[in-house]
Amino acid sequence: CGVYARVDLLPSAVRGERFGRGTTNVDFNQPMLSTLAAMRASDVVDLAVGSGEVELATGRETVVEKRVKLPVRWLKGFVEVQTCLSRMALRLETSGPEAARFLRSLPRMKTNRRETWIVPSGRSVRLSQCPARDAVRVGGLERLRALEGLVSDAQSLCGYADEATGASAWELIFDDSRFHLALSPEVWRGFS
Repeated sequence: CGVYARVDLLPSAVRGERFGRGTTNVDFNQPMLSTLAAMRASDVVDLAVGSGEVELATGRETVVEKRVKLPVRWLKGFVEVQTCLSRMALRLETSGPEAARFLRSLPRMKTNRRETWIVPSGRSVRLSQCPARDAVRVGGLERLRALEGLVSDAQSLCGYADEATGASAWELIFDDSRFHLALSPEVWRGFS
């Protein structure tokens, strides 16, 4: 419950007949995860999000995930995340290549037992063991590794902080989309 991820597709990222807003809650099972893992940047992919299902079609296969009912505790958690995100303030920004270099340099061990800050350093960012101006605190640096596989095509990485809770949010900016990763203050707790 301590990690929240979201992808925002900009109009240039999609071609289609109908667009709208809404939410379809699905649980990605192994067939969907395997199909997503096998996709390449050159693949043509059709994604259909309806009120009852999400369908992903590649040239090789089609996978469908049906809508699931969310438990009330999950809904409460999503509300907490949105409240936290609404308070986030931009603290740092670095280019895509600098972000890739930084993410590759992160320690490979678990870091959830100590406080770590990411601080601006010239045109890049670096780790620090003490707070500084415009620093973003991260509990469990290993959770940032989720960005490592995506950053190679990113234009930039932005870091946000919520002073009230100590949570952080990370945004990878691409030509046609945005990827958001929000982290609770500690690995062992959620956003409440």
